[in-house]
Amino acid sequence: MCIVWRFRNAIRYPGCGHNNDGTFNEKTSGIIGLGGGEVSLISQLGTSIAGKFSYCLLPISETGNSSRLNFGSSAVVSGPGVVSTPLVKKSPDTFYYITLEAISVGTKRIEFTGSPTGSGEGNIIIDSGTTLTLLPSEFYSELESAVDSHINSTKVEGPQFTDTDFELKSLNTSVLVSDKTICFAFSSIQDFAIYGNIAQINFLIGYDTGNQTITFKPTDCSKN
Repeated sequence: MCIVWRFRNAIRYPGCGHNNDGTFNEKTSGIIGLGGGEVSLISQLGTSIAGKFSYCLLPISETGNSSRLNFGSSAVVSGPGVVSTPLVKKSPDTFYYITLEAISVGTKRIEFTGSPTGSGEGNIIIDSGTTLTLLPSEFYSELESAVDSHINSTKVEGPQFTDTDFELKSLNTSVLVSDKTICFAFSSIQDFAIYGNIAQINFLIGYDTGNQTITFKPTDCSKN
């Protein structure tokens, strides 16, 4: 499989693959690398997209529809409800790092200081390819207890990033696995923290790698 991108007065060949394999189903062709490293699609497209891309992830239940991915000027996120937070440059540069300050459950605010391998600015990776949100064990236990104490209420969890905070809906925090079973869409991990894609559902999320910002806008992704 060869990928060819055609632009005015130019044809680019980011790469070819042979004997491709992976954990894909019949509806999936492969994985697009959107990271910040030199070999990613974003880096290879370069100035043609001005370092900008955005995506809007549909709920898992939307099996008959497709999520949208935009590049360049089409990826600018604006309008009511938009909030932004800085992208933090760290190593390895293939990941996108942002700074999580706290998560609130109802009136309880749980401060986030980071993980053993990532504290201070850029203490959590935002990743469209990781399903669950992964948090350090001690912080996760405190979050789990807070959620458990509010399990019968209508209050929701909301992350607070640097200069940014927003509310997560139930589809961002839980997964219905059967008629009687709902699983918490967060899990504990020892090494590092990742803001997973379930928490990103129904948000239009724009990356501006030139200005090092990431923008969130609550959106019905089925209509975006």
